[in-house]
Amino acid sequence: MQENKLMPNTVTYTSLMHGYIKTGNTQEVFALFDEMKKNGIKPDELTYGLMVDAHCKEGNLLDAFELRDEILQKGMPVTSTTYDALIDAVSEKEDSLKHSVCLMKWENKDLSPHLISVGI
Repeated sequence: MQENKLMPNTVTYTSLMHGYIKTGNTQEVFALFDEMKKNGIKPDELTYGLMVDAHCKEGNLLDAFELRDEILQKGMPVTSTTYDALIDAVSEKEDSLKHSVCLMKWENKDLSPHLISVGI
């Protein structure tokens, strides 16, 4: 892409990351995120959401929650899809305390959980 003088932007990187998540290639997601930041392209809430999802899929809950905190510190909204990923990952770890804390924090936001989230 850059060879044709087309510069990738946030949408480009996020789209590629989404594709890699769908194929289970989380390492490429992490690499693209690093490349994106290195090139001075700012991630948006969707990009961060994909990173949270990738960390959850890898079992890196600490990193996932740190990214969620970073999203909030930047004043960006945390999407319900991001919370779904966090709740699902916490549920898989059978850590009901964190699950409850995550839901309580969610309740303080202007988000409604998906029916799938409530059933977790």
